[in-house]
Parts: sequence; structure tokens; C-alpha cells
Amino acid sequence: MKKTLKITSIVVIILCLIVIIPLGVGYIQSSREHIDINYITLPSFSKIYSLAPLSDGKIAIGGVKFLNNNSNPEGIVALYNFVNKSCIILQNISNYFKGGYVYALGYNGSDVVIGGSTRINGDLHTSLVEYDLNTNTLVNLSNILSPFYNLGQVLSIDWTGSYWLIGGDAYIIGINGQTCLVPFLIEINIHGHKDLSSSLPLDMRILGGSDEIYTISTSDGRSIIGGANTINMTASIFNGTNFTIVKFNYYHFGVILTSAWWNSIALIGGENQTQPNTPVPYLAEIYNGDAIPISLKYQIGVVSALASTPANVYIALKVPFNTNNGIAYGTVILETNNLKSFTTLFSKPFVTIEEMIPYNNDVVGVGYEQYNNIEYTGFLVILSNAG
Repeated sequence: MKKTLKITSIVVIILCLIVIIPLGVGYIQSSREHIDINYITLPSFSKIYSLAPLSDGKIAIGGVKFLNNNSNPEGIVALYNFVNKSCIILQNISNYFKGGYVYALGYNGSDVVIGGSTRINGDLHTSLVEYDLNTNTLVNLSNILSPFYNLGQVLSIDWTGSYWLIGGDAYIIGINGQTCLVPFLIEINIHGHKDLSSSLPLDMRILGGSDEIYTISTSDGRSIIGGANTINMTASIFNGTNFTIVKFNYYHFGVILTSAWWNSIALIGGENQTQPNTPVPYLAEIYNGDAIPISLKYQIGVVSALASTPANVYIALKVPFNTNNGIAYGTVILETNNLKSFTTLFSKPFVTIEEMIPYNNDVVGVGYEQYNNIEYTGFLVILSNAG
């Protein structure tokens, strides 16, 4: 349902496996000195999809809890305190995500904007709320997405420093009655809101397939907007007024799932599906409007999350592992300071990292661990002294 679930079935991986990581269950390693790794399970969550850094040693985390033997999801948000290791669920927020998910969080210094979906009469509807940390009050912003983007999901949120960008996908019914999935991008500022969807480059809004905006990252007034159209990965740079399409200049079947700025360098990551049965992790630098691929040693999988500090870039990949129970997906976190050679910091099967952020001198990631076909538990992974 969410981004990393686009990856090809594990059955196909077994048939056409190119690279298997020879690690056992539960193995975690760091090959760089002076970096500590802390892996914390958070049973209040089944899956965690997003996080936002707050002040006073806290972060907001958002995801889902599966209820009634996983038949009834409920989107939830919690505040995690690094000092006392507490995880407090904000109960009233879940009322806006019943039967749905919290996929995206953003923070502007006082308010947390929360996006995802809720289920109404059997259909997924976009859900967007603003939570004031100072007054503990909620404002429902979902009406901003109505009526055009009422059916769908909010998948990405970013505070640019002066306005919010909200991205996702929505179902619309065409003239012939056919349902199409289209991307939407909404700007929210002090004057109100503005629908930017029709201004997106044409490549990002081709009708007739699966069109989404999965990632938004902003630095110095420029925002990376990334996702996919019917078959191709898509990305553009938005300067607050105009969009500049990112040119791939080669076969680019696949999807952009994550993005980050490393100083002035724009990075995008996801999955290349040029060979449908062999999804390849995709990482690229955007240079003069072109996506320049960066070579990774993994030949099967997906880049699921990116984060950066002034000194380093951190890449989370979902790749196949050789475990005691056979082939299974897991996560590897790489570190680099030059985009040419990478150090493995963390590796663990049966886990998925959905997002990473820099926080003080650390890098924090969130995701979930899978125990069987129906049991999941959310987690945090903290790379201390990562800067």
C-alpha cells in the first residue's frame, strides 16, 4: 500500500537472485568507529512511516496500528522522548485516521501537520490535520483537499520555511467512467492554500495509471518533488514559483520514493524497474537538471530512505538477505562522504526503514519489523555521533 510495498515479490527474487547478503537473523554491524547504533522497538505501532524532529529532545512519529487481528488499521501519532525513552500516543489524532494510515509528518517550530488516509463507507479518503504542540489543539485541514482530491492518500509533507507543501495521490473518475489515480500538490501559506497540481510538469501527471508524489524535500528555497507516473519515475525542482523537470535521459521505469539535500546537492532514491522481475536500488544526484545515477553494489532491492548531515549521506536500502529461514528482505544502512564509496553501518533482515532524518548529532530512522505474514512492530534506529 505504501511506497516500499512496490518492490517485486520475494518469490521472484528467489527465482532470479543476483546478490544475496550472507548475514544471519538479527545481525547488526557498524564498520565505522565512534558511531553507536541503538535499535528500539515500539509495540504501540505496527508500522512507522514518518517522523519529524521537534524541540526538547523529542520527535513526532506516525504510522499505523493493526487492530482486530489486523483487519482494522488505525493511523496513530506519538511523541518520542529521547531523554526518558517514553512514547506517548496522541489519542485524539487517531479519530481522523480510522481505518487508514498516517504516512507523512511535518513540523514548522510550533505545529505538526499530519497526513494520510481514513476509511469512510469502505473508501480511502485523504486526511490532513494540524496539531498545535503548545495548546494541544487540532485543526482538520482535510477540506483543503476536497472535492477534487477527496478520495486518496496524503503521502508527503514538507515545511519549506515559509509555506507547507502537501503531496499525494487521488482517485478521479474520467469522462468515460474510468477511474484514474492522479498526483496532487497543495501549497498552504499564511494567506490560505493554492493547488499546484496543474502546474506540475506533464511527465508527473499522465492520466490512466498510477501517479503519486511520494517525497518532498526542501533546502534554500528549492524543493525536490518525486514520485512516479504510469510507468516511469518522476522528479522536479520547485523554486516557489516554477517547476523544472528532472531529465533522466535513459530508460527510467520505476519510482522515486525518497529525496534529500546534501549541502547544495539534490539526491533522489527509489527503485528502477527497467527489468520488471529484478528491481534495482536507484540512487541519483540531480546536476543541471539531469539525474546522474550513483552506483551501488546491490543489484536487487530499493532505496527506501535518505538523510544527510553536513559531512555525510545516509542511504537505507531494502534488499534480500540469506537467513536461517531462507531468503527474506531486510535493511542495510550505508554511509558516504563522497557518493563513490560506501560504508555499511547497519544490516538487519526482516526490517524495513521508511524514513530517516538528521537530529542533533544523530541520524534517526523509523520503520517496522516483520515476524510473520501478519505480525509487525514499529521501531526506531538511532545512529549516534553520525554527524
